[in-house]
Amino acid sequence: MVWCVVSLATAAQAGVAFDDVQISDPAVRVVQIKGGMERGDAQRVQSHLASLGAGRQIVVRLDSTGGAIDEAMRIGRHIHANRIRVEVVGKGSSCLSACALTFLGGRDASGITWRVKGADAEIGFHGLKRLVPDKEFTVADMQEAVATTQHSLLAIADYLTAIGADIEFMSMMLEKSNSEMNYLSDEKALKLGVHVLQERTGQLTRAQN
Repeated sequence: MVWCVVSLATAAQAGVAFDDVQISDPAVRVVQIKGGMERGDAQRVQSHLASLGAGRQIVVRLDSTGGAIDEAMRIGRHIHANRIRVEVVGKGSSCLSACALTFLGGRDASGITWRVKGADAEIGFHGLKRLVPDKEFTVADMQEAVATTQHSLLAIADYLTAIGADIEFMSMMLEKSNSEMNYLSDEKALKLGVHVLQERTGQLTRAQN
C-alpha cells in the first residue's frame, strides 16, 4: 500500500468563522475560531487577529474537525509568533485532525507555552490520509508517493520543533489510521505540555513541563 499525504481533513467543511466570546477580565480578549480550515483561511485568521489590536492577551478558542494541514500549521505558526493563548473548552467542543496541530502553537504574552484542554472537550490526532489512485502503479508513481509522504512528515516535524511541541504528538498521529481518532487524554495532556481545565469547578491543572 502506498501512502500519499493529501490532507488531515475528516470531512468537507466551510471556511472558519469568528465569534467574540464575552468574559469578565478586561485584560483578555477571547475569539472563537470555528469550522473547517480551507485554503486561504490562514490569511483570514491572521487579518482578524491583527484587527483585535494590542494591549490585551488574546486567547483563541478552537472548535474544528480539521481541514487543510498546511493552513492549520500556518495558523499555528502565527499564533505562536504572536504569543496567543489557545484553548479547546466546553462540552461538545472538539479540535481534531489538522486543528490539533494549530492548537499546539499556543503560548502566552511572556512566551511560555499556553494550551488549555477542557476536561469535557476533545482533542484528537489521526494518521495521514492515503491516496490510492485507481490504476496500476509504476515505479515512478511509487517513488513520487513516498517522496510526498516523507516531505509532509518532515514538514510536520519541522513545525512541531518550531513551536516547541513534543514530538510525541507526531507519534499520536502515526499510531492511528486516517479512519481512527487518537484522543488526547487529560493525563497525557499534562505530560506533554497541555494544561487541563476542570470546567465544572474552574480548576486549572498546569502541565508538568
